[in-house]
Amino acid sequence: MKYQLFLFCCIFLLLFSSIVCSQESTSFDMEEVSAFTAIAGVRGQYAECRNEPYKEVKQYPAFKSAKPFYGFVMFDCNYSIPDSGIKYCFAIDESKGTGKGYDLLYFDLNRDFDLTNDNPVVSINNPPVTMEPFEKNDLFIFFDYLTVDFDFGPGIGIQPFRIFPHLSTTTSGEWGTLYFTPTTARKGEIKIGNYKYDALIAQNFIVSGRFDRLFTGILLTPLEGAPELGKWTGSRMLRAMHTIDGKFYSFSTTPKGDKLFVNPYNGDLGIFEIGAGNRKIDNMFVSGCLVSENTMIPIGSEIPGGLPVKTKQCKIPVGEYYPNNLNIEYGKFSMSIHQNSLSDGYSNDRQGKQFVYGIKITKDKPFIFDFPNKPEILFSSLKKDKKYKLGETVSVNTHLIDPVMDMVLLHLKVNSQPILPTVKITNSSGEVVASGYIPYALSGTPCYYWQVPKTLKLSGKEEIFTITVTYETEELFGQVKGECTIFIKTE
Repeated sequence: MKYQLFLFCCIFLLLFSSIVCSQESTSFDMEEVSAFTAIAGVRGQYAECRNEPYKEVKQYPAFKSAKPFYGFVMFDCNYSIPDSGIKYCFAIDESKGTGKGYDLLYFDLNRDFDLTNDNPVVSINNPPVTMEPFEKNDLFIFFDYLTVDFDFGPGIGIQPFRIFPHLSTTTSGEWGTLYFTPTTARKGEIKIGNYKYDALIAQNFIVSGRFDRLFTGILLTPLEGAPELGKWTGSRMLRAMHTIDGKFYSFSTTPKGDKLFVNPYNGDLGIFEIGAGNRKIDNMFVSGCLVSENTMIPIGSEIPGGLPVKTKQCKIPVGEYYPNNLNIEYGKFSMSIHQNSLSDGYSNDRQGKQFVYGIKITKDKPFIFDFPNKPEILFSSLKKDKKYKLGETVSVNTHLIDPVMDMVLLHLKVNSQPILPTVKITNSSGEVVASGYIPYALSGTPCYYWQVPKTLKLSGKEEIFTITVTYETEELFGQVKGECTIFIKTE
């Protein structure tokens, strides 16, 4: 009897300890590896180049090229916090003259907005990695390494971090994108629940120097029959939470990335559900992901190696979220929902506006996502009262925006057919000078181009014109109409 009691106690202690361990964070050692050998096709953070200089730069070098590239990059930034990050300006020149090839990178390493007192970084012919161009006529130009100092926090301080810059452009130099690839990553074997994975963490989205940032990349490769994790927008970032055997897990690291922590979520869950509101709509489904200040959550059941399975409702950790990429089936309608990254007259620029975390998940009451707010029309390519000359092209890019939740509705369809908005352009007398349907671009944005006729008669040296865009969305939102004014001048 004593032996049986002893055996029972041992089994109980083993079970209890396994339950306690499964509810606590566990740490795993990570070793430094080369990012070039550890990650296939590694790119890193990128910055778009343009042909116009930036006014905030005090002085640029005397360029040999008539078409130098200008740009800036925001290291250690957080997409959820407007204007965050450490700004570095740069310019790229052709030392042998226009059309001879970009081969000099001026990088404002001391951040004084003067590119004349920084040593230029020269192009190299023996890059540490081979990269395939995106398109047939594209080419890569590789530059020597940059060493940038980053603050790794208390107890560590300022540390140098090596970066490999390379330019993707065309043979004609029509456009350019400068990539900044960190040279090192971290790798190790970890355990999530009862499963083993090879873990690789790298700064392949945002360069921060330190590895404990939310946008650090994480790649988990299953071992010994472990399930492959789901793949959805943001699923390979450190801030992404995943579900394994019905339990949520998050991940974190030390600043140097020498330890990776697996953190089981033990907090409360709430219900996210899609609803019809006052509409007579059945067969509603949603999938994708939501974003809080510190995490990304899949919506729908995660399946091995695939997108979340569409659902009508699901349980997720309590918190405040915004939609990062939600795919909606809403009766005969379908659409995708994203947090608004636009402003009137600006594409991919929130103009400093804070994000709205309008999806509030609580333990006691389900959150019903039922489109209660009538959308408005935002003109991302048109600044109010912008002036155009005769013969110039007016670009009309429109978006349906929920003004309360601050989210944008893309790829809006009914019965699998796009809902095409209409456009009407009238002069100051109300006369229609152009009209038609606005087709969708591949991005899901309706785009209309009107070349102002050189023979257009104006009421004076300049005249105000009104651009009216209308969406007919039936019982979804009814008619949605928006207006923007521009001026057209003779010269």
